[in-house]
Amino acid sequence: MNNMLDNDMHCTDLHFELGRGEVESLVLPCEPFAPALVRSILDVLLPRAGLSSYDSYDVKTAVGEAISNAIRHGCNFESNKFITFKASFHKDRLIFEIGDQGPGFQEKYTCSRLLQKFTEGGMGIELMKKLMDNLEYDFESGTRVRLTKFIQSFKTASS
Repeated sequence: MNNMLDNDMHCTDLHFELGRGEVESLVLPCEPFAPALVRSILDVLLPRAGLSSYDSYDVKTAVGEAISNAIRHGCNFESNKFITFKASFHKDRLIFEIGDQGPGFQEKYTCSRLLQKFTEGGMGIELMKKLMDNLEYDFESGTRVRLTKFIQSFKTASS
């Protein structure tokens, strides 16, 4: 996987079929460029999934926040550590998993920082909860955050 990062990777080189496939896990170094790289990949993938531009922005913001948290808290900015990213595309929902090797966190110590200056990595779990339809996390081996976004046409049809 490191070869993919070392080469001049273009987001359009990733191929998948909506509803049937997954983008295999990407292994990213704990480096500041990781959130921007994943957002660039999402710029290509999300329009194909049928998300509105509004929902696409929410997904990119929440996923970028999760990756920034993994770099800052899970990897402690150590470039010898890594982050995993997995995107699963289904007919009615998109699921994103971000994993790191960190010890996890206690939810009672997370809080909304919405009144502070909006910078990447400073908005926290509360913003991810607001932007996505579901947020889960576990700490079985490192920290894994799972973000789910339902595709609007399926939300409307089931309402």
